[in-house]
Amino acid sequence: MRALRSLILLLLVAMWVGPSIAQAPAQGATPAEISFWESVKDSKDPAELQAYLDKYPSGAFSALAKIRLDRLKKTAVEDPASATAPEVPPSDRFPKPGDTWTYRYTDLWKPGDRQSVSTTVKRVNESEILDARSSPKGNDEFLYTSKPTVTQRAGGAYEFSPYHLLFMALHPGEAFKMTFSSPDHYSPWSATVRVVTTERVNVPAGEFDAVRVELKATRPVNDARALYANRMTQVIWYSKQVKRVVKYTVLTESPMSGPNDRDLYELVSYTLN
Repeated sequence: MRALRSLILLLLVAMWVGPSIAQAPAQGATPAEISFWESVKDSKDPAELQAYLDKYPSGAFSALAKIRLDRLKKTAVEDPASATAPEVPPSDRFPKPGDTWTYRYTDLWKPGDRQSVSTTVKRVNESEILDARSSPKGNDEFLYTSKPTVTQRAGGAYEFSPYHLLFMALHPGEAFKMTFSSPDHYSPWSATVRVVTTERVNVPAGEFDAVRVELKATRPVNDARALYANRMTQVIWYSKQVKRVVKYTVLTESPMSGPNDRDLYELVSYTLN
């Protein structure tokens, strides 16, 4: 009888303590990290769990994320059909093949000389977007994933992940660090990316609610490389309505010559299927 009473008492304590333990927030996790984890923890898409690990490699939930990611990868190997990503994602937040955006490019050193740059989506799934860029300086293709990156497109134009808002929510006040390289094979860039605010933006295509993001990057310099840019600032305005950026600016500077690139891109028109 005494043993039975003890067992009942232990069960009652477990019922009372258990929920409070389960609901306790992870030690050291910020509200932004907890919100991010809650949005991906039950996902069956490896890219979403990987996006959490890319942003919080030592986060409060990183160990659990790695376990779930490994489990999803193992399932994909054992049953490839279960991991096949649709060409057109079910979520309406992503663009579709054939969606096109046309921008007005202005070199602010020559503001009267404006050019047209267009981008068209070639392939889409929930973890990557392949687009093709056409400009007077050349044509190319680039595959963007949920991992933030800076690439140098045809003609030398720098571009920070133009679909970043689609892969993950952007909340004012959030910031993260990243590194990237340039085709000049000089030192890698170290950047801080900060979500600044939400605001209305006017461009030739119209007026849009947008999320403003700022990237500031630097890299080491020495006398032999003094003509190379060693500082970069990009300001990017994302619009969910447009499913891409509506405006962005790029400024690069070098120790010897000062400002180098002074570029402005503004959306002129877009077509969504």
